[in-house]
Amino acid sequence: MAASAEQELRHRNQGAATAPAVALQAAAGVAGGGSPAGGGSPLTAASALAPTTQQALPARGRGRAAPPVDQAAAAAARRAAWAECAFDRKLTFIGFVLHSVTQVVSLRAWHSLPLSEKSQRVGSMFFAASIWVLPTVAPAFYLRWRKESVILYRLGFFAFPLLRKARGIQHVLDDLPQPGARGLVKDLYKVIWGSRLVAVLMAVMLNPLPLVPLVPQILLQLYAVAMIRSNNTLCAAPLISAPLTARRIHRFHSMLHLLSYALPGGAGQSMFPLLERSGRQREAECESFLTFLFYTAGLLMPMWLLVKTEPPTALRAWERRCQAGRSQAGAAGRSALGRLEAAAEVTLRQLCGRSWLAAPEPEPEAGWPAHAAAAGAGAEPLGHAPKRRLRLQGWERAFVWWLVLALLWAVCVAVHSGGAAPR
Repeated sequence: MAASAEQELRHRNQGAATAPAVALQAAAGVAGGGSPAGGGSPLTAASALAPTTQQALPARGRGRAAPPVDQAAAAAARRAAWAECAFDRKLTFIGFVLHSVTQVVSLRAWHSLPLSEKSQRVGSMFFAASIWVLPTVAPAFYLRWRKESVILYRLGFFAFPLLRKARGIQHVLDDLPQPGARGLVKDLYKVIWGSRLVAVLMAVMLNPLPLVPLVPQILLQLYAVAMIRSNNTLCAAPLISAPLTARRIHRFHSMLHLLSYALPGGAGQSMFPLLERSGRQREAECESFLTFLFYTAGLLMPMWLLVKTEPPTALRAWERRCQAGRSQAGAAGRSALGRLEAAAEVTLRQLCGRSWLAAPEPEPEAGWPAHAAAAGAGAEPLGHAPKRRLRLQGWERAFVWWLVLALLWAVCVAVHSGGAAPR
């Protein structure tokens, strides 16, 4: 029994060894046009066997060398998203470092801070890191939701209560004011720094126009200034409540009374009693001055700088959107809120002027209306007159800014004029 089993096993091994030779002879015979025993050339036999061999040995090695098309496209998309987020990563990393440094200095300088405020400061550092981690870890997701991510981050950042505390960075307001013009500049810098107004300015610098459109930028600035201005301990700080600062604020208050006379329709003359009454109230003068400073340095000046430093690529993209919106199809597909936002952005851009980095607007050709030069030929459908665009000259823009500042000052005085006792 054992001998028969051994012979059967030897017979099977011999058959397996002679099978490739038999297959090669058969392939050679077929390639030579004869029977399997016919004489075909070895090269022809190998050529006939090559496709069979490639099919018998599937593309296991080839699959590793050449990945599928969808995987290559996905890798290319990830690399493109990573490269496009390079500017965002730099800006968000700078903001994270600046905020972390200020919080670490505050934590080391104020050892007696309550646990709740310490946790807020540490949590704000992690929150500032999140807007940097997002374009670093998930650049494609960040590019898809860039505007929404930046808006949510700025809303959450300025909602931290530590930005309205009298401790921390506000300790720079504990110094006394310095006389002279140089001392005035230093004291104004301390007020901007100690009141956290610098955080509002940095928010605009770290989120230029290509990242967030102009109208959402203005709304975010309004929110940030309102949150920072809700700190009601600034006028009690030694730097601001000192007699020298009070005299400076009073002179500034008297000088800005002249701006209110430029309001049209006799509005400035009608507000004269209110302005005079507020000039006799030290607390009202201080609060009005701070509110005017916050909305001028935290809202109007950043808006002007955003437009004046807009990159040429972003400006051209906005002009293309305007041309598309002026067409019949674009106007029909835009909602009422979209049309309102577009009109507000056009007005703000005309108020600020053209970007310093952009090429000057082309001069209108002879016989071509000036208001249609910027739109370009063919921007309006045939048979329709081109829509007139608002354009302000230099002196007109200066006069409008004068009216804006006068109205802002009058509103600040009207808000803070009541409830304070005369000095």
